[in-house]
Amino acid sequence: MKVTLMLKSTLLGLIVPFVLICSWEILVATDFVNGIFFPPPSRIFETAIQLASQGALTSHLVSTMGRLLPGFLIGAGLGTLFGLGLGTSRQLRQLLEPTLAALYSIPKIALLPIFFAVFGAGQSALVGLVSLSVFFYVWIYTMGSAMRTPRNLILVAKTFGASRLKIIFGVVFRHSLPETMSGMRIGIGVALLICLTGEYILGSDGLGYLILGSRTLGLHTYSYIGIFMSAFLGVLLQFFVVQLDRLINPWKKATNSLDKTV
Repeated sequence: MKVTLMLKSTLLGLIVPFVLICSWEILVATDFVNGIFFPPPSRIFETAIQLASQGALTSHLVSTMGRLLPGFLIGAGLGTLFGLGLGTSRQLRQLLEPTLAALYSIPKIALLPIFFAVFGAGQSALVGLVSLSVFFYVWIYTMGSAMRTPRNLILVAKTFGASRLKIIFGVVFRHSLPETMSGMRIGIGVALLICLTGEYILGSDGLGYLILGSRTLGLHTYSYIGIFMSAFLGVLLQFFVVQLDRLINPWKKATNSLDKTV
């Protein structure tokens, strides 16, 4: 039953992309749009198969994932810790929140030259920038939820003799976890955008370089391959985060029953 529902949901979600791809193919075939600047999906798919057989497409994908995943994990971990710390300590919040809020307002890609100066013009700089981008979303969501932890839950934990650390990680963290996962879901999408933009600036490899570097050279088909691969990667990463959310917050499944009644 569960597999059938998942298959039905997947097929339903594929309807709009299928219609768009078919429309694109028809518009190019009828010369309604220029096939040079907008190559048809059939040609894009054929070229992608060739790149994959040569190993070039896999190489770009591995390079992007090698920057994205470490950056996401570091940023999500630090964001969770800072969110819990600032959410449970007024003094710490008063000390650090103004500075963090100011840094959050700065376009992250503008900080790339600073990361180059600190880590060198290589992979470490881009991993650091991705980490910073993810950090802010997870920190904000976690801190906000931690501050809204019901006081009665904390009082009960204190009554049973729980230490401050046990209250933070056993009560506050559990209460904040759904919001933390929401921050991670947004953060993974932003992380991919920052990573792709940074790869173009680095100009060496990765899906970002494939997208923007190829367009600069007039290789529009290669550029669209990178776009489709990035879109697929984004959907896949979102799926994994959502499944992780459902795994560690199983009670949220019950709330999904509202979809059937509303």
